[in-house]
Amino acid sequence: MLGVIGIIVSLGLLMYLAYRGINVLVLAPIMALLAVLIGGGFDVLLPTYTQIFMKELGGYLIKFFPLFMLGAIFMMLPVFQTTD
Repeated sequence: MLGVIGIIVSLGLLMYLAYRGINVLVLAPIMALLAVLIGGGFDVLLPTYTQIFMKELGGYLIKFFPLFMLGAIFMMLPVFQTTD
């Protein structure tokens, strides 16, 4: 029952704050975290974050590091070009 209340409160806050002009891309993860905390899932949230998410994020970054590096290099090319 407490989890449903957390979802309703976070959804209501999401709608209200989005109406007030706060960016939804920033607000949505915060409201999802609020729903989990109200529902009492904090003891499950932290191990899931550290044991699953961080491992997968590390694999993703290692896999696509050359793409990120090339993107950064090509973004800097116009900075080093001279207009003379």
